[in-house]
Amino acid sequence: PFRSQMTEEPGIAQRICGPTSLAMFLAVREPSVRTRRIATLAYDAVHDVYGNWSHLTAVAGEHGYAAWTEQFRCLSDVEDRVRAGFGAILSVAYEPNELTGSPLPRTNGHLVALRGRTDAGDVICNDPAFPDERGNGVVYKRAEFERLWARHGGTTILLRPETY
Repeated sequence: PFRSQMTEEPGIAQRICGPTSLAMFLAVREPSVRTRRIATLAYDAVHDVYGNWSHLTAVAGEHGYAAWTEQFRCLSDVEDRVRAGFGAILSVAYEPNELTGSPLPRTNGHLVALRGRTDAGDVICNDPAFPDERGNGVVYKRAEFERLWARHGGTTILLRPETY
């Protein structure tokens, strides 16, 4: 289910794309999970960031998910994981006019939840930077998105529910 980071507390709203993306996945099994709580759990006081990679994966683990960070060379490999039932949170960075349709003019790093791809191959995401439902299943041009994601390291958090 889509969530917007921009509807959270103004002092942190611009800084919690990772926790918000993670909260979307956690809400599938735990609908009452609060984004603010996930942000608090993922906060890295040493670096003053909400949700570095290891903190986000640890929080996912605390909520019954196996989670880890990988770097990929191509988006198709991540999409294969999504089709196999994994959740994927991807990091992109871009300058003005590099990601058509993005609500952010530029970013040094922004995390989104990957949902899949269109029949034409474009990328479907839940982008928490949107202040409203426009971020629910937003479609980004594949060539742009893949280039920006790969240039930013191809970094991806993969997660799946643990089986008990």
